[in-house]
Amino acid sequence: MERVGNFGDGGKWICGISQYAAFKERPLIVYSFGVDEDSSFEAELVDRTSAYIYAFDYSVDKMGPEVANGTNVKFSKIGLGGHDETIDGNQFMTLPSIMSELGHDYVDILKIDIEGAEFDALDVLMETYNGSNLPFGQIMIEFHLWAAPQNIRDLVAWWERLERFGLRPVAQESNPLGVILGPGYPCCYEYVLINTRDNKSILQL
Repeated sequence: MERVGNFGDGGKWICGISQYAAFKERPLIVYSFGVDEDSSFEAELVDRTSAYIYAFDYSVDKMGPEVANGTNVKFSKIGLGGHDETIDGNQFMTLPSIMSELGHDYVDILKIDIEGAEFDALDVLMETYNGSNLPFGQIMIEFHLWAAPQNIRDLVAWWERLERFGLRPVAQESNPLGVILGPGYPCCYEYVLINTRDNKSILQL
């Protein structure tokens, strides 16, 4: 495990960065949802690997200053969500719809930090791929507790559903902003989950 990018919201823990860096047979396909104003994760990943990054964020007009659009990075002003829809002039799409539009059937690395919409987005993904393998190798995701199922039984059932798809956590950390600026306890948790059923993963080579 290694942290890639700046300390704080911009950086993410990643599993197997040395294996990704050594892999040259094809470009890594990376989807990054939620870039805000810090693109240090994307910049370092492009610098160290063969990654081609598709970045999405409806709330900003461009990537952060660390990376230029077009340098192995394509930015789209689109949000990830549970439906293909337009809300207040902002376009949202599901992950299956985005993959279909881009012509991808597999994503090596999936990064999601979308301020609570992750639960709806993952629900659609699990419904779409029910009975088959999820189409990505690993996912870095920030879970925002205000958007989670509020009943503990429902939350446990939701998490167990993720695990039935073969996702297993390999790293976790709390976001301290809730302690410092909020109610006094963490409101968000960063997770790295590996898809253990993925037979295309570079990490298994």
